[in-house]
Amino acid sequence: MVRLLALLFGLLAAGLAAYSLYDAFYGPPKVVLKHGSVTVHSIRDPGKPVERRTRHVQRGKDTFWEVELKSGSWLGCGGDCAEAYRREELEPWQTRKEESR
Repeated sequence: MVRLLALLFGLLAAGLAAYSLYDAFYGPPKVVLKHGSVTVHSIRDPGKPVERRTRHVQRGKDTFWEVELKSGSWLGCGGDCAEAYRREELEPWQTRKEESR
């Protein structure tokens, strides 16, 4: 009985993982609703602000903001585009140090 439950649970987990991957690659496309920009100030060097492009996108029923990285790819803002960019691009080592505490 325990083996049967473990097998069913394993199949359910595999199915959910497969659906998540399918949705990530073949789900509804992103639609850009509007563009904007954000000014980012570094904690280490506050005198050199950086301006980055942002965009408000919709994917299915979800809408969210993204900020453009130096590489040209887009990063989800999670509510604060300036902070997301600062943590990922301007001060990545400081961010990793903070997260390890």
